[in-house]
Amino acid sequence: MKQLQCAASEPPQEHFVDSGYIDADLLVSSQRDHGVSLQAPVRGLSTWASRADYGYGLPNFSIDGEREQVTSPQGKVSVGWTTKQEASR
Repeated sequence: MKQLQCAASEPPQEHFVDSGYIDADLLVSSQRDHGVSLQAPVRGLSTWASRADYGYGLPNFSIDGEREQVTSPQGKVSVGWTTKQEASR
């Protein structure tokens, strides 16, 4: 088996973590700030509504990014689309 070697001052290109240690901000900031691509399994829905089988969650909606529209489970189409960009730190 080939053994990978890395200088102590050089971070790995990829780092694998458990799903409990990942969020969208870390995915972006680790690549941007450290040049490390975080890899983790995607978490399932864990809202109280999804656990109680009550209400709607993201999988119940259809999102069309090209048309910038969201369609509800009842077929209602959104009338507005807003893009959010966080302020730089």
